[in-house]
Amino acid sequence: MAANWAKGRGKPASPRSNPRRKPTAKKRSTPSRKEKRPTKISVWLVVLLCIGVGLAITLHYFLQRPLPTPFPQRVRMLDQMLLAQFYQLEVPHNDIHKWEKAREIRGKSWTFSHWEVILPQGVGAQKVISQLRQRIRETSPDVRLTSARRPNGSWKISLRIDGLLTHNLILHPPKLKPPRPKLLRPRIAIVIDDLGLSKRAAEELLHLQAPLTFSIF
Repeated sequence: MAANWAKGRGKPASPRSNPRRKPTAKKRSTPSRKEKRPTKISVWLVVLLCIGVGLAITLHYFLQRPLPTPFPQRVRMLDQMLLAQFYQLEVPHNDIHKWEKAREIRGKSWTFSHWEVILPQGVGAQKVISQLRQRIRETSPDVRLTSARRPNGSWKISLRIDGLLTHNLILHPPKLKPPRPKLLRPRIAIVIDDLGLSKRAAEELLHLQAPLTFSIF
């Protein structure tokens, strides 16, 4: 019996032989809250960085973009261009007449001007209009020019900025200079006073090819 007991003692006990002992499964380790915080902070940093880059790009775009010129300043620039054009054509200052009037339409205010210009000799209205179109095309493409000939021979030019009438110009033809008066030479009258009773002397004087005046008493 002792041998049998020793023999039985040497064998490992089966799980069924000890009902109190149950096999235990390994528990999964759950990450702690401290491990998740770095991930959330990094996401917020990326979001803030993207927002900052976007704001910087937007600010740079608006700073580099030129601001629109105020409407009254554009009207004054057109005034200066017209004066430069007339001075280039050698139009005398006394032949340029200008009237101004304040206007306000659609929230825009400016000084409307009406011009009366007498062109010098050798300068036609069509030449002036052609040069104005070329200069406007190069410097102020937003300005629209229209022209029409009037019944009296003058030309009317209208200038508009953004569809608003800012300038009216009337180009008059050169002044017609009056013809020079003929120079009158001095005249001398020869009066023969008097012929007396000699008929022969009178006939001799009449045969002379000279402006003579006879006095007969």
